[in-house]
Amino acid sequence: MLTLALTPFKRDMTVFDRDRLRSHTVQAGHFSFCDLEDNLALHLRSSCEAVLFYISKASLEATAAELSHRSIDIQLRSGDIVHDPILAKMLSTFCPAFQAQDQVSPLFIDHLTHAVAAHFTHYYGGSALPPCHTGGGLTAWQEKRVIELLEESLDGAISLQMLANECTMSVRHFTRAFGNSFSMPPHRYILVKRVERAKALLAGSDIHLDDIAARSGFSNPSHLNRVFRQFVGTTPGNWRRGNTG
Repeated sequence: MLTLALTPFKRDMTVFDRDRLRSHTVQAGHFSFCDLEDNLALHLRSSCEAVLFYISKASLEATAAELSHRSIDIQLRSGDIVHDPILAKMLSTFCPAFQAQDQVSPLFIDHLTHAVAAHFTHYYGGSALPPCHTGGGLTAWQEKRVIELLEESLDGAISLQMLANECTMSVRHFTRAFGNSFSMPPHRYILVKRVERAKALLAGSDIHLDDIAARSGFSNPSHLNRVFRQFVGTTPGNWRRGNTG
């Protein structure tokens, strides 16, 4: 388990049969590691705000196999505190997603989760990343199948693993190949397609924005308005008035 401190906090930790009581102050932006298979006791001595991220051993083993076909050998011990700006940035990205869960695609969470697992496995699990080739997009049949699946799932209720399985690829290779083919990650592609569908429904119609949001895969009109403005540069209402007739 990884704990990213958003505010500084003090804690006492004992790993029985190995350590005496250890007291630490975890600074904001640092993360601490705990192996939940250890027999340990943890006592917080101050209030704190933190992000807790749990990765199962099976997931780390799968990521290690995908990256380098080797077993993972975690170089951290329970209680270790590490300053890793890259990992801290990844984990802090989950915060706004937790606060607006109805507006976040499961594909986006999938993307972040795989990125965290790959980074942790590479730097702390003894697995070396293979060379990343710039070429090598999806084949024609893979592109066709992926487009079909994504356009059927504009609500985002499809995982990277499902898409990768359809293409008979690992998640990491699929994500890279998708980016090479479409110049964007899958979760952004879904947003583009949602906006395109919203435009088609807006043009020359008087369908209410609540209806358009629902039929385009957005959680509510506010979500539609925010994403539409981000991609188009104006609100759905203004765009409709300029494109009616």
